[in-house]
Amino acid sequence: MEKILREAIKEAKSVIKLKNPNTSVSEINKTAKVIGVGAVIFNDLSQSREKNITFEWKKMLNLEGNSASYIQYSYARIMSILKKSKENIQKLIVEKPPILVNSKTEINIIKLLACFPEITQKAQESNAPHLIANYLNTLVQEFNHFYTTEPVLQTSINVRKSRLRIVNSVAQVIKNGLGLLGIKTLERM
Repeated sequence: MEKILREAIKEAKSVIKLKNPNTSVSEINKTAKVIGVGAVIFNDLSQSREKNITFEWKKMLNLEGNSASYIQYSYARIMSILKKSKENIQKLIVEKPPILVNSKTEINIIKLLACFPEITQKAQESNAPHLIANYLNTLVQEFNHFYTTEPVLQTSINVRKSRLRIVNSVAQVIKNGLGLLGIKTLERM
């Protein structure tokens, strides 16, 4: 297992250096460890224990879908959105302005967020962590669709606050879901 984890970290370093050549060595090492270990864990836990588990480095470190690194990257993007907003997110949550649903994508995300407790309970009861992994992948895909079609920061104040609450909720569910799988999140990748 140690050999696999070392190889995963090495592979993650290669991807990071390719995508972000100006990143410091210490930042690369820290990020690669989180991504590499997360990739191995997610690869195992995202597959049903009743089927043969496949092991492919390219799939495990894929930033475009169904991998820990894809979900971690999406989380980091969300954190960037929240920072750029310059809104006090904690205050926004406490204020609880009404959520203004303006699109089908927003409705889909809210419905997915509402399913998280049920998914985690079902995963626990049936000893099936792949349910959480698959759920997170679906949530992130829907979020990425939302992000590309609906402006979050470049809109009216009330819509922005509403969408920031949705974005923050997605971030929290991703962090909690990955945490249940034993995978860390990064605020920057």
